[in-house]
Amino acid sequence: MRLLPLQQRLQAIYEIDAGHDVEDFVFSDTELARTMEAPHTAREVPEKLLVREHRDGMDISLFLHPELLHKLKQDDPNDSLHHGNLADFCTVTEGVSHFVCLTWNARHARSVSLFELELQAEVDKYVMTAALLADQLGGSLPNNLPHVLFNRPTFHHQLNHGEQQRYRLANAYARHYCHNLHRSLLELGNSILITRELRRFYRLLQHKKLQRISTLPQHH
Repeated sequence: MRLLPLQQRLQAIYEIDAGHDVEDFVFSDTELARTMEAPHTAREVPEKLLVREHRDGMDISLFLHPELLHKLKQDDPNDSLHHGNLADFCTVTEGVSHFVCLTWNARHARSVSLFELELQAEVDKYVMTAALLADQLGGSLPNNLPHVLFNRPTFHHQLNHGEQQRYRLANAYARHYCHNLHRSLLELGNSILITRELRRFYRLLQHKKLQRISTLPQHH
């Protein structure tokens, strides 16, 4: 599964340009990944964005586990996205989302928090899954898509309390936002309005994103 087309589609939806191709920054060497992390933060996860800031800028690498890449090569979501490869597709999408969000904000001299990276990645998980399914299902979408993507999240057992809270909060806000997006798509069928909303949302600062989500109706 190629990552650049995924990045290009994500950028087209949001009408942005990260300025770099994610495939130039991806590696899958597990031993190298361990050496690039501080011992107290190292975890065995299938995807991680590694960032080191310095006076002249920052260094970025996106680690994707070789088993993850192998499974997606054997069962490419672009051919058919289904329950068997959905989780792996979402993992890769989140990695590409982290890369795009960080580099786009850096190009515009904007800081971005770890929470905002996670929130945007959760939203992008829905956006890219919905876009791919719409292609494969002739424009229709499963009614329960947000439920499948956001309900009953699981978190890595090595996360500390603060990290777990960050992931839970990002999931909760994204779930609320994407349930409303999905309802609008199903009821209005107007992807142009949804795209405009997504583009406005992407450009908001973190506190404005949370304000925007808090104004939306509660889903049931």
